[in-house]
Amino acid sequence: MSMYKEPMTYDDLGRRSIHRRMELLYGTDVYVLKGKACLQTSVQNLVGYVLQPADQDLLFGEALYEDWAGSPNRLDVQAQLIAVEVNKASCYLVFKQLS
Repeated sequence: MSMYKEPMTYDDLGRRSIHRRMELLYGTDVYVLKGKACLQTSVQNLVGYVLQPADQDLLFGEALYEDWAGSPNRLDVQAQLIAVEVNKASCYLVFKQLS
């Protein structure tokens, strides 16, 4: 029995769509991270806070996805959490880099 294996590809249309919508709402210099909907219980209180990349694991733990559509889902700069959007399955954290 032989199995044909194709390289895994990701459809990033959903990520691009979310990111574009956030850019229209909050400006073009935003970072959007995707997490599980359970983040909504505590993350709303963090809006306005400035976070370091090292803060992600401490604050969000396993509730933040490691990757999103095949790309890293991490904050790599100091940024301020400016908004949170939640639906039934996901939570989107919108950050703006500080100058």
